[in-house]
Amino acid sequence: MKYFRLIFFLLITSTVQGQSLCPITTSDIKVCPNINGQLTASGADFYTWTPSAGLSDTTIANPIVKVATSTTFFVTGYTESSNNLIKNGDFTNGNNFFATDYKFTNTDLVPEGNYTVGTNPKTYHTSFSTCKDHTSGSGNMLIVNGIPVSNSTIWEQTITIKPNQDYAFYAYVTPVSPLNPPVLQFSINGKVLGTPFVTPVGTCNWNKFYSIWNSGPITTAIIRIVNQNIIANGNDFAIDDIKYVELCKVTNAVSVNVGPLSSNTNIAICSSAFPYNWNGVNYPVSGTYSTHLTSTIGCDSVATLVLTEKLPTVSSTSVSICSSAFPFIWNATSYPVAGSYTKTLINKAGCDSVATLVLTEKKSSSSIHQKTICLKELPYSWENFTFTTAGTQTKNLTNEALCDSTASYTLTVNNPSSSTHNQTICLNELPFTWDGRTFTQQETYVKTKDINGIQLMNVVGCDSTATYNLTVNPIPTITNTPLAQTVCSGTSTLLVNLTSDVASTTFDWTASTDTAITGFTPNGTNIIPAQTLSNPSNSVAGTVTYIITPKANGCTGTAVNYVVTVNPEPITSTIYHK
Repeated sequence: MKYFRLIFFLLITSTVQGQSLCPITTSDIKVCPNINGQLTASGADFYTWTPSAGLSDTTIANPIVKVATSTTFFVTGYTESSNNLIKNGDFTNGNNFFATDYKFTNTDLVPEGNYTVGTNPKTYHTSFSTCKDHTSGSGNMLIVNGIPVSNSTIWEQTITIKPNQDYAFYAYVTPVSPLNPPVLQFSINGKVLGTPFVTPVGTCNWNKFYSIWNSGPITTAIIRIVNQNIIANGNDFAIDDIKYVELCKVTNAVSVNVGPLSSNTNIAICSSAFPYNWNGVNYPVSGTYSTHLTSTIGCDSVATLVLTEKLPTVSSTSVSICSSAFPFIWNATSYPVAGSYTKTLINKAGCDSVATLVLTEKKSSSSIHQKTICLKELPYSWENFTFTTAGTQTKNLTNEALCDSTASYTLTVNNPSSSTHNQTICLNELPFTWDGRTFTQQETYVKTKDINGIQLMNVVGCDSTATYNLTVNPIPTITNTPLAQTVCSGTSTLLVNLTSDVASTTFDWTASTDTAITGFTPNGTNIIPAQTLSNPSNSVAGTVTYIITPKANGCTGTAVNYVVTVNPEPITSTIYHK
């Protein structure tokens, strides 16, 4: 893309409290007489250099300079504001916010003097090229079929401006037909700026045209783009991205120093670095040396070397530390034990420094204290510690060597003990003597003191409690009534369910007869079953006696007799009558 520039400037530097708002970067240079040198400036959008003598171009950032004597040049950098004062400069809003001497159409741009706002010139004129807009490649542009009338207004807008402010006014223009490219010019408040802009040949190539203008005392500007091409054939073009922005301006002075050149080099080296090589020559000792050289730009250069010697140093450091401070870090090295250590370092002058460390150890100390108490003594205070349970607490102190001293206090807590004794007896064993106490009934007795009234102690010297549980079981008594029954010989007895006044009583029984009764069971438990008993006597009743013994919970009750009387069968006599 080609740039055509017309610059009007006023040397006013924009600063705030001595600091430039838009600084530019420049550098002084040294050159040989009448030999090309390169000036450089950066940080701005536009530049102007003064004086112009000796410069290849006064409007670029990096002109070539060629002078016979040392000269000071001044470069002014202009930096654009991001705020565009133009409304609809990219024609996003179509045919709005601007005036023109041309006639608007949205169909055909024939004849000359018509314009439109669209995305493709080809759409409005068959001879125009297919071009994309400058802004995005798909947006609007101002498309013009120019007329051969000088100073005819293509585009116009009135804006409010600041007095005594530098502004940049620019737009992008491209021919849309290959013949007779457009010639345009900027105009502000009826006065054209500089010389006309002749657009390069070639369609759809956007070219930036701009001017820099200072507002002076005025606050309103009527800005125009006018046509200066008076040839009817061709002169067809598109305009896009019109901008009018404030400029921040700053001026730097740049010195161009013309040779001969000279330089001074100050070198300080360590003793071990001798001999020192400089520009191909070895220098064995310190001193001042000069030599003539040819600079990179071809000038005679007098170079002076001031060479000085930096001496090594020796030091010794004694450190005494506590055991807990090991490992000890010294000059980035870790030392785990006491001893004497030597290390070669670099001193402040950058030379060898032999440093010796004499490291000694101060011992720490510790003590252990132990105590045993009974549980009932908690909480327990000991050496400013309060123990609520058994355990160890540690106190950190400082010994005479100012090192750690650790005192450990360990408290052991013994628990009280208890024992439970259970005994079961029968009621008929009362009164019952047990461990020196006479029990007259069932009860639980807790013993905490001996016969002398002294608290019982366990083997570790803490309280001891003994609990005696005496259970007294009752003596069972048979409750069956009556305790007898009578049957005839050869008939069955009734079943006898034995009962007692104590639950869960069991019964043992034995049976015997004092006569010749037969058919009975000699012994059994609990129930006396039904039995068929026989009495061999024809005249005398016989008995079977059951001796029943009740037992419950290990206690035996009084045995009772249950008697079954067996009557003899009656004798049948036969009497005959005549």
